[in-house]
Amino acid sequence: MKSTRDSKLKIVMRIFFAISLILVGILGILLPVLQGIPFLLAGLIILSLDFPYIEDRLERFVLRHKSLEKMYRKVHKIIKKYIF
Repeated sequence: MKSTRDSKLKIVMRIFFAISLILVGILGILLPVLQGIPFLLAGLIILSLDFPYIEDRLERFVLRHKSLEKMYRKVHKIIKKYIF
């Protein structure tokens, strides 16, 4: 029982953290002192761990925009190592 509750809590915390990163990324796009794209990308990658639809869309987007592929692979590797 406890492991299921802990697992659900971990998922909720991961989603909250991802949404926070996305919001910081949006602020970064609007404010010139903060780079928003890495935060957006990190937030979407974390969300993609729990939502296959987001993972599919993110993969399609990266395939269309080759300039983001290197950054995507690097951030994805770091997130998989420390979050998942």
